[in-house]
Amino acid sequence: MRGGGPGVIAAPGDSRILHPDDPGIVLIAGPRIRRRGEDTAPASAQDGVMPTSCGSSVEGMGMMKTKNGRWTVGVCGDSTRTGRFPSGTDSRAVAVFGDSTLDMRHGLTAGDEVTVHALAGFGDVRVIVPVGSRVEISGLALFGNKRSEVTGDPGPDAPVVRIKAWALFGDVHVA
Repeated sequence: MRGGGPGVIAAPGDSRILHPDDPGIVLIAGPRIRRRGEDTAPASAQDGVMPTSCGSSVEGMGMMKTKNGRWTVGVCGDSTRTGRFPSGTDSRAVAVFGDSTLDMRHGLTAGDEVTVHALAGFGDVRVIVPVGSRVEISGLALFGNKRSEVTGDPGPDAPVVRIKAWALFGDVHVA
């Protein structure tokens, strides 16, 4: 069945759900994520891994890599991403009845520019940026909050973090 929602069931009886625009990307595939035709070695934090569902994430869980960036998803649980956030890339953080955290403190360097798309539905998205970063936050909060607590004057070569926030009964918080 194609085009009817966020994913496509691979085949009857198959537990995989494929990306509707690129069936080469497996969205849900049990303990690992992989592109169709690639080996089935366990995914690492660098490769991207599965979103959590109804339980707290463990190291290496809760993140999914796609062609356009990385997703950090917390559904009925918590998910955290740390590490490198390459300049010019997009990250997506989703929290539905859970929390999703992007910790950029050690992943950005001077002159980097990243965009974060944050969706908080009955949950919280936290973005932690390095001291001295320039933060630009935009979006919509409906029965929720979007706020930045970043203070100080960023230097001319400071990393730039653009947050596009959608908060529905949840919070998007930048610190």
